[in-house]
Amino acid sequence: MQEKNFIKSNLKFKEIELGHYNVEKCCEMCAVILTDLNIIIISLYRSPSGDIDRFLYLFEEVLNYVGKFNAKIIIGTDLNIDLNSSNTVINNFNNIIRSCNLYCSSLAPTRFDACLDYIFTTFQNSNCIVSVVNFLVADHSAIVMSLNCKREGVSSKPKRVLSRVYSEDGFNSFNNIMTNKNWDFIYNSDNNMEEIFTIFLDVLIESFNFCFPIRYVNKVKNKCLKWYNDEFKAFKIETLKFYNIYKLTKNEFAKHKYSQMNREYKRMLRQAKGAAYTDYTRDGA
Repeated sequence: MQEKNFIKSNLKFKEIELGHYNVEKCCEMCAVILTDLNIIIISLYRSPSGDIDRFLYLFEEVLNYVGKFNAKIIIGTDLNIDLNSSNTVINNFNNIIRSCNLYCSSLAPTRFDACLDYIFTTFQNSNCIVSVVNFLVADHSAIVMSLNCKREGVSSKPKRVLSRVYSEDGFNSFNNIMTNKNWDFIYNSDNNMEEIFTIFLDVLIESFNFCFPIRYVNKVKNKCLKWYNDEFKAFKIETLKFYNIYKLTKNEFAKHKYSQMNREYKRMLRQAKGAAYTDYTRDGA
């Protein structure tokens, strides 16, 4: 079974094997290097119940290992440590970050008042735009980074690929050819059914290839399937109102209302997305 990845199809990448450093709950990681951009991206999770001392050791070992690739680094992590507080653990963690020339892109809260999620990177602040966004699909808000970077040695010319060309003129021509074709040779043939079908198929394929030729065309991006509408946007805004009220007032009713609406929002998204892909698949077939 082929594994799924969430990297754009036009980006070349290679997986970096970090299995040796993975310990469940303590330090769970995966990494890729974007070969055209020379950027290493690491996804990291640490459970609140994980051994913190062991985590610090493994984290430092991983940074030493990926440092050998001589590439820029971006680490997205659900760390479950609030770096806005101060203690020995946080001081040790910050020392590891600084020693690898990494900086923390945001210290904004990601779960109520606590900052538990981070993006650490070797890119300078001037190259990055970072924001915290509540997508209402998890109990933590997400950190979104927009990065201004340039591919190395990539041509700006569009890629040309072989593709069959379909057009209205082609459909009309195909319809005319098949309608006006004299099929008497099939009805009057002494051949068996299999041979007759082969003759018919040859005519069909020849006509099809003539009307819908295969040519080199510029490759275009696949269109995104649009299923997220203004109704979802309005519901999300209303849900976030209760989230913000709870953050400011600690009102339990607001917290309950936020949780209730958040569950409904997720259900609406799943249903709409499933219906959209069902229609897309059916229409394509």
